[in-house]
Amino acid sequence: MRQSTYKSLRIAFWFGLSCIWLWAGSKPQAGQTLLLDDFETLDSVKRWEGDIQLSRARSSHGQYSAMVRLEQGRSQISSNKLPQDWRGYDRLLFDIYSDREEVSAITIRIYDAVGGDLGIARANDYYEAHEKMFVQKGWNHIEVNLRPLRADSGARDLSLDRIRRLLISAARAPLPWTIYLDNICLVAGQEGRETASRTQPQDTVTVVDNGWFTVRQVARPEDVPESLAVTALRKEAQKEFDLLRETVRAAQLQGIETIYQERHLVTAELGLQIRPRLAWFNNDEKKREMFSYIVESCRRGRLELEDKIQGIDRMPEADDTQVGDPLIRPFPPLKSRPVKDWFFLDDRNEPMMILSLHSPSQTLQRFFATPLQHIESYTVGGGSRWTIYDSPVYAAFQRWPDTHRVGWDGWCGHLIRDIHSMAGRKKENIVICLESPHTRQAVEEYIQTNIPKFHANPQLLYDIEAYELMYICYCERSQRMFHEWLEKKHGTVNNANEKWGTAYKSFSEVTPPPVKDSRPLPDTNRALWYDWARFNQDRFTEYLLWVRSLIHKIDPKTPLAAGGSSSMLAGRTGTTGIDEERIVNEVDDVILHEGGKSTLGLDLQIALAEKKKPVADPEMYLSSVENLIPHFLHGKSVAQLFHWPAQPSSEVLSINDSSLAHGWAYPLEDIGDLIRDALDLRRLNKEIAAFADVPAEVAILYSQTSTLQLPPEMLTWQTTPYLAELEKTYNASRYLDAKITFVTERQILKGRLSRYKLLLVPAARNTPTEVFEEIWDYAVHGGRVLVVPESFLGDEYNRATDHASRLGLIIRQTQRPKPGGVGAMVQGYDQSLSQAVAFVDDTPQKLSPTRTEVFGSIDQLETRGIRQIFEAKSNAKILFRYSDGGPAIVQMLVGQGAIYYSGSSLEERSYGRLLEALFREARVTRPVRLRMVGGGDVWNIEARFAPLGNRKLLYIVNFNPIPKRMSIDAAPGFFSSLLDLRDHHDVRGAEITLPAHQTAIYEMF
Repeated sequence: MRQSTYKSLRIAFWFGLSCIWLWAGSKPQAGQTLLLDDFETLDSVKRWEGDIQLSRARSSHGQYSAMVRLEQGRSQISSNKLPQDWRGYDRLLFDIYSDREEVSAITIRIYDAVGGDLGIARANDYYEAHEKMFVQKGWNHIEVNLRPLRADSGARDLSLDRIRRLLISAARAPLPWTIYLDNICLVAGQEGRETASRTQPQDTVTVVDNGWFTVRQVARPEDVPESLAVTALRKEAQKEFDLLRETVRAAQLQGIETIYQERHLVTAELGLQIRPRLAWFNNDEKKREMFSYIVESCRRGRLELEDKIQGIDRMPEADDTQVGDPLIRPFPPLKSRPVKDWFFLDDRNEPMMILSLHSPSQTLQRFFATPLQHIESYTVGGGSRWTIYDSPVYAAFQRWPDTHRVGWDGWCGHLIRDIHSMAGRKKENIVICLESPHTRQAVEEYIQTNIPKFHANPQLLYDIEAYELMYICYCERSQRMFHEWLEKKHGTVNNANEKWGTAYKSFSEVTPPPVKDSRPLPDTNRALWYDWARFNQDRFTEYLLWVRSLIHKIDPKTPLAAGGSSSMLAGRTGTTGIDEERIVNEVDDVILHEGGKSTLGLDLQIALAEKKKPVADPEMYLSSVENLIPHFLHGKSVAQLFHWPAQPSSEVLSINDSSLAHGWAYPLEDIGDLIRDALDLRRLNKEIAAFADVPAEVAILYSQTSTLQLPPEMLTWQTTPYLAELEKTYNASRYLDAKITFVTERQILKGRLSRYKLLLVPAARNTPTEVFEEIWDYAVHGGRVLVVPESFLGDEYNRATDHASRLGLIIRQTQRPKPGGVGAMVQGYDQSLSQAVAFVDDTPQKLSPTRTEVFGSIDQLETRGIRQIFEAKSNAKILFRYSDGGPAIVQMLVGQGAIYYSGSSLEERSYGRLLEALFREARVTRPVRLRMVGGGDVWNIEARFAPLGNRKLLYIVNFNPIPKRMSIDAAPGFFSSLLDLRDHHDVRGAEITLPAHQTAIYEMF
């Protein structure tokens, strides 16, 4: 028995040992490396597709590397000739060197035999680390975890035994760009010295784990060498920080307000403790910049407080027996704040300026409002990409096929998520149909469960049902709804056929135009698409109203909002299902505007409203801190800045650039200015609010028809000819010292034009005939209208109109830039309504004035882009001529008013000079004018006047990169001095100098 047992044990031992040997023989040993390419021979280059060649200029291993030239149209390299069996290795390593000062991002893709090679693989059936490779100046070492390597769809792991191609791309980086690529290898375990890349402590390391990444340096932050001069500067900065902190405590002991000086402590801690731990800041150049600012700002703040403590800077006399208000009054509880006109009111019934940070920091609430001011309830879809797995909508989506959206292949619009959506537990398409009864039942259940919890928040100012929305569905219910909508709109199918140019026998025969790649097919009937786009807007607005009604049954008081405002100014409007004008007026208690760049979108949102409502920005991304106060001066009063997160993003590299705490786009000086701006908004709340109520006397036509009636290819463009001209019109008119606004087609049909002295029509190619008739009637009764090409060519169904002849014009030829020119965006723009088109060089042309009474002061204007050769009636007054003597800009008297027609698209500054004359001719009210000292146009400088009771207020924004010296012109006796309300400086006389990128608010005495 013993012998049998011993024999059995011996057999088991040798069998186990054999298994270990077999396993070990099939796997690389720990510490092994498989070289894919080290670019040491010319054969290496031949294995790659793209602009790539050997170079000795840089190398991380050996003597050579690959110099890669990336440019537009050739922004990637790839190889399918590398070793293809990657089994047993746990990391892909390679190195990139960049000479560029700016931070950029690299994308890699890996294809396998299961998904197929480049050009064959289905979308997302390959591994992609999209812009997750951090690249800054110097060597950047990339490490990609291969265990596992998930396909981008999230549906499977790549087959590491059958890798087909490695692709490296920089499609969205600024191009051209030259990088150096070296030492591409696979590693198992600890890499040996003989194959490892050369590194320096300061080199950047990006570690990618499927959809996640981290960025660090080779050495710990404290072990990265710094120069003796920078170390000395660090110590000086720390000393000034400590001194300011002690002075703040002393001043507070004396009852002196210190909140403005405390902002320097925030920037100092950011620059001393946070940013030096980040790879993109931990170098001598960045630290020198940060530490120098800390020394200067902390010293300045300390001296300000010391002057107050010593009495050198005398504080206003006050009754010591009375407790005065703090300089910056705390926010009251935000829930249930009353509303008056454009603003929520505080406990003194004064307008509130509410600015918060998208941040978990409690410390920063010393300067900003609580981030709990709003809730993104996502009640429109019954959950967000974060919460959907706990929502009844997800259960319904799994059970009922009719809850799945049909026929739309573009972005889902937060309803709910697709595989490209950020965050969430896993990659999965959960794109819902809102017409399904099962979806609606689940949404209603979600609302009933969650709204009581959401609205219990004591700081809740308003609830966003959802935003950044898009919705189109082609399901059978949607199509039946479309047929009913068509019958209600057109009455009979014959009426519809006349507009569409079709021969349907009944509405039930009508098939909504399908889409591919997020836009209708090239041969789509544009008239029918227009009705389909309008239907989608109406049915989605009705759905939003249904969601609103469910919430109001539970809580009728909390203000609600929804919307997707960015689509209003993009080519995709016709595919979004968003009618922002209806949403603002029928759904919103609070108007949503998301954006921190130009105020164009904000002014448009405000213009849509039939009655005054607060404007809130739930995710305000500041492209520049200089834009913050102008947004509030234009009427925004609630905003949450995106963002100040606890740590850098590990999912989307570009989000780190927008982080106020971590972003390389925001120097410490900008953060200091931002906190100062936040405090000034609260302190000057009444003064800033005064500018919102100044009436505008000039309006720009916002033609929703021209955003919907487009050639199919334009529905994926970022902008269109109409929207580009709209933006240019806005920019050209904003520096003329008068408030401007927008007027919509619906508002025109309601008689709103009578409010304005001047209407600007920016290339509104398609407008309903009844809208044109209202504009004509406006001119007859004394209005002024400026029309630029190519306006009023067709109606909403893209049928040609004869409005040009009504204006007394005969268009002989339309000239467009040749393909490849500056005007590439408009080259192929819909020629279906043009009688004759010629393609010409896009050389700027000069327009010569005829020295008429009104426009005699204008010198030559410059035009670029579309030009029309036209004839005008004999009684038309020619204001400017082309170089060949033909009319370029004419004035036509119409009844008591006038219509001005420009046959050319003007350069922006020339446009501004033309509008200056038109403002003057239309007698637009401008009590205060800016003049440049030394002469020249006032450009990139915005100024507005506003009364506040008996007070006279003026704000000026200098958007230029250099200081500007100006004089302020007004009627005699209007003012003799100014008080800068932000800096408390008196200005005697009429001349001021405004620093670059700064906003000043003055009271005039």
